[in-house]
Amino acid sequence: MPASFPPSLWAATAPAAPETPPLAGDRACDVAVVGAGFAGLSAALHMAERGIRVIVLEAAEPGFGASGHNGGLVVPAFARWAPDGVRARLGGPAGGRLVRMVGGSAAGV
Repeated sequence: MPASFPPSLWAATAPAAPETPPLAGDRACDVAVVGAGFAGLSAALHMAERGIRVIVLEAAEPGFGASGHNGGLVVPAFARWAPDGVRARLGGPAGGRLVRMVGGSAAGV
């Protein structure tokens, strides 16, 4: 692991990351994903599986930013309201759709 990762169990026990050399020259792609955290890598993987040409751009190491500093948590929850509060604020169908989407979001990542 690079020295820039803070000391942690992850940094001490994770296998070495694959080589991620800087891009050299011009590249063509359908989508450029900026950031190799949970969301960026998940988005890139899902698009690549559908045949979309994707390039992931990351300034440091994959997982270095928030994904690597938050304990590796993917929490499908609302910051302010419980699901019932979201349903009440948005109304039945829209609130229910949003609650289902957020509740199942971790499975997509």
